[in-house]
Amino acid sequence: MGAAGGMLTAWDASICSLGAVSSCPFSLTASFTLSVDAVCFFLTNVYAPSVREDRSAFFSEIASVASTVQGPWMLLGDFNLTRCPDDKNNDCFNASEANRFNDLINSLGLIEIPLVDRAYTWSNRRDVPTLVRLDRCFVNTDWDAVFPNTTLRSLTRF
Repeated sequence: MGAAGGMLTAWDASICSLGAVSSCPFSLTASFTLSVDAVCFFLTNVYAPSVREDRSAFFSEIASVASTVQGPWMLLGDFNLTRCPDDKNNDCFNASEANRFNDLINSLGLIEIPLVDRAYTWSNRRDVPTLVRLDRCFVNTDWDAVFPNTTLRSLTRF
């Protein structure tokens, strides 16, 4: 709506098949089965609220989704949150929100897959821009055990 984006899950049917899908206000979760070895995994796309008042509902939603997942799980998307001061190119950092976000990540036992080729994923595109890392990818320990060589890189935006 307006300038806001949405969520899209796409897959190659020759590599994996789609199982169950569930949607919530801030996330879309799908289960897949790999064709080659029948390994099942879950993928959750996130488009978190930018409005501070909705963050508690978002955190509750992600915890609820996590409680329904069994096996390898990847959680990725636009979290609209930072984790540390280095996630921004200025001094405007909300430590309280970052602590709540990090507490959620830790309580779910998630591992962040580092984005290796860029420091920031969002810009306000002004002459003196604010740059922020809002887009992230996390996996659970089951994912890490089954897919230990998972990497993350960005695509060029034209």
